[in-house]
Amino acid sequence: MLKILFCIFAGIIKKVMSNNNNIDKFKTKPNLLALSPLLVFLCLYLVTSIIVNDFYKVPITVAFLISSIYAIFITKGLSINERIAQFSSGASNQNIMLMIW
Repeated sequence: MLKILFCIFAGIIKKVMSNNNNIDKFKTKPNLLALSPLLVFLCLYLVTSIIVNDFYKVPITVAFLISSIYAIFITKGLSINERIAQFSSGASNQNIMLMIW
């Protein structure tokens, strides 16, 4: 029984490893620009909270909305409609997110 499970597991690993060779063609170099919307959100929220002297007075949704708009506009190689569709499908169901936007 243990030999059968080992053979099945080895076959699965072999198949996954052969699929990874195809995926390597599409990998791109990591870019720190991808983390910039997170930094925009944190800086915006922290700076406005420090200016107001209260973290509860600053609405977090405003900081999130501004960082989301920034994330949409720094995406390269797509039209604005494709950027919004890509962002909406990554966030949740695309139709629901487009209705909210």
